Amino acid sequence: MATQESVRSKECRLFLKRARACTLKKGDKVKIFRAARDREAGWTNTWAKRMDKFVGTVVTITSIYDGQVSIKESQCIFPFFVFAEDDQDILKVDEVETVKIRIIDSSEFLRIRRQEEGSK
Repeated sequence: MATQESVRSKECRLFLKRARACTLKKGDKVKIFRAARDREAGWTNTWAKRMDKFVGTVVTITSIYDGQVSIKESQCIFPFFVFAEDDQDILKVDEVETVKIRIIDSSEFLRIRRQEEGSK
């Protein structure tokens, strides 16, 4: 039987794996779709009440490190997955178009990359 600590450790590793596959970068304008629960899905932080006012708004990323996202409009740190509409698609916004980006794990990324390069 898994201990609570080992389950938490596994969640954190999965969070980092998904975060590293995420394509967000400094300067991206993204919409925050929802609030996160404290330590949700391996996130190592908590959701402060003052972060609620950003849900539903478009913000600019100033830095991202291991899934911890800083935005221009606040000094709070957001988990990368709150920028996802349905736990799969992140909505990036710019002056020209809005683009959905699929969150995938690294093995899926490699499979897609190989297909794009024409190899198996």
